[in-house]
Amino acid sequence: MLEFAAAGTRLKDVMMASLLRMGLSVVGDVDRIALPRPRGWSVELDGGGDLTVRWPHRSPLIDHLGVQLPEVWRIAATRNDTVVLVAGCDVNLFGPSRQRGSHERGGLSDLAARGDLVGAAIGFRQ
Repeated sequence: MLEFAAAGTRLKDVMMASLLRMGLSVVGDVDRIALPRPRGWSVELDGGGDLTVRWPHRSPLIDHLGVQLPEVWRIAATRNDTVVLVAGCDVNLFGPSRQRGSHERGGLSDLAARGDLVGAAIGFRQ
């Protein structure tokens, strides 16, 4: 793992501090999450399945990224008008075999336990 630093400040620290300033909060336990609904954040899914994440900046954080989402995700997001967004450095949702599975939750739990995971409840529209 490489760690980038500028003037003694790790890139991870800068990213986490920026996300906290923009309204996200530290997630300490993925099983018990109480997340804020920060202003200026939203998630959009267009008819072609492309995902856009808007944040308090003039350009989207993620702009029309093609993703394959389970239908249950779309149903829940539409019914609640909300999605849970989590972010962190060194997130590896794939295990050594590059297959999705139980490694996802364990990886997020490890990040949360170290204080390296932030999140928010974000408005959703389709």
